[in-house]
Amino acid sequence: MSEDNSNTKVEFSEEQKQEMNRIIRDRLEREREKLQEQHEQELAAKDQEIEAARQETGAQHSALFGRAAEREARSELAQRGLTDQRRQDLIIRNAELENKVQRDRDGMPDSKTVRSALRDVQNAAPELFGQGFNWDGTTADGGRHSTSVPFTRSQLESMSEGEINQNWDRVQESLEHHSMNETA
Repeated sequence: MSEDNSNTKVEFSEEQKQEMNRIIRDRLEREREKLQEQHEQELAAKDQEIEAARQETGAQHSALFGRAAEREARSELAQRGLTDQRRQDLIIRNAELENKVQRDRDGMPDSKTVRSALRDVQNAAPELFGQGFNWDGTTADGGRHSTSVPFTRSQLESMSEGEINQNWDRVQESLEHHSMNETA
């Protein structure tokens, strides 16, 4: 007959209990360190993913801002009668818009800094702008440039009182253009 050991109680000495507790504590500490290291590695990987996405987004925003600044520069030139694409390309390439144009409060290219960059090019290489180019919208003989390009909302907001007065007809046309687009 076999004996039933289920009722047998094993007694550990105090020394054995302490050793057992130490072994369990050590094992728990190793597991905790292992999980902590694993967690830190996962966090580092997530940080790298976030930084890569941030850089990609920043590059996309920079590219979009650069294109918007170029459109703003082309609009500024066209409004003053300079519509030749090749000359616009040369001027814009020399304007270093990416380094000079600032953002307005809406994050769009600031018209004043666009004009400033274009004026810098005109001061350095006036031949690119052609004979009679004038920032007030008049030709050398005093005639107005004919253009159908309205001022952008950003350009209107950044105009001085003098610029508004000098370009009053076009300002009115631009305001009408923008109000018609808003109601459409």
